Amino acid sequence: MGKSLQPSSGFFSREFILKANLPDRLGDQPGLPGNTEFALPRSSRMSDGPDGEVFHALSYHQPGEVPSPGGGSLEKFDVVNRFTSWEIPSVTESHRKLNALLRSMDRVLVAYSGGIDSTLVLKLAYDALGPENTAAAIAVSPSLATHDLADAKKVAEQIGAPLHELASTEIHDPNYTANNPDRCYFCKTNVYDTLIDFAGKEGYRWILDGTNKDDLGDHRPGLRAAREHGVRSPLQECGIGKEVIRELARELELSNWNKPANACLSSRIPHGSTVTPEKLGQVEKAELILKTLGYTGHRVRHHGTIARLELRPDDLSRAIEQRDTLLEALLPVGFRHITVDLAGYRQGSMNPRETT
Repeated sequence: MGKSLQPSSGFFSREFILKANLPDRLGDQPGLPGNTEFALPRSSRMSDGPDGEVFHALSYHQPGEVPSPGGGSLEKFDVVNRFTSWEIPSVTESHRKLNALLRSMDRVLVAYSGGIDSTLVLKLAYDALGPENTAAAIAVSPSLATHDLADAKKVAEQIGAPLHELASTEIHDPNYTANNPDRCYFCKTNVYDTLIDFAGKEGYRWILDGTNKDDLGDHRPGLRAAREHGVRSPLQECGIGKEVIRELARELELSNWNKPANACLSSRIPHGSTVTPEKLGQVEKAELILKTLGYTGHRVRHHGTIARLELRPDDLSRAIEQRDTLLEALLPVGFRHITVDLAGYRQGSMNPRETT
């Protein structure tokens, strides 16, 4: 599917895209190339077809033009074949809001991780403010995997934004290494202290992060640290969630637009078990081994001498078939037992649970 349409202000707040799968029929119409996309408001539904397909009154457009209501209809083109329809949030309005907000910020330093959220903030800030007023800073510590740092550097280079690697000191903070449920608060406190010092020296007015609307319902003590340090979250301020973030990142051709979420390595260690560089190193090595073997969307949970593998459900049977290979590869990392969690990967599976 091509880029979403760009309706004029006030046309409709959410876009419906109807893509014709009839290039020959539509190509016969003057000015309508094959696979033309149409925008239509929620009220334009006309009737259901005999096999469940939906027919609509269409608003069509030429490439580069803004669609207008009533621009065309199925009757006009005498098209009675099936169409596929779906709904997506409007990314155009989200893009406009973010651009306006970022342009008001003068000079910014983006707290960058290489994940899609902070990458999108970096890209939009760079486009809005330029290279002289936009930079990224990534906190380097044992909780950041070496291959994740390499990926983050590559994406920042693709954007063109300068990237500063700043050593953070949370591993020396006993409040962090104690690994209580508020561990992230102390981690982010150390990170933001480091970023604030750097921003002050370099003349950046704001520090931005990639927190979005969908993060508010999860267990994220680090958000409190961000607010205490005056860090701003453009995605959250504009009410933008993950679905729109990925769609906008795809339209902007960011290479990591579909990268899975990936928390820091310390999230693999159960609360109450001390965080150490040695444990983080074991997790990093084990997860890289799985990646090398072709697994994606996985976690290695560190339970002392036991490694608990959380894999995608469709990889569970494969892991059993590769039992000998996994044991041979993972036991030398320092674990005595390698187990596979039958529940598969669950985001936040180590977060504290409320009890009733």
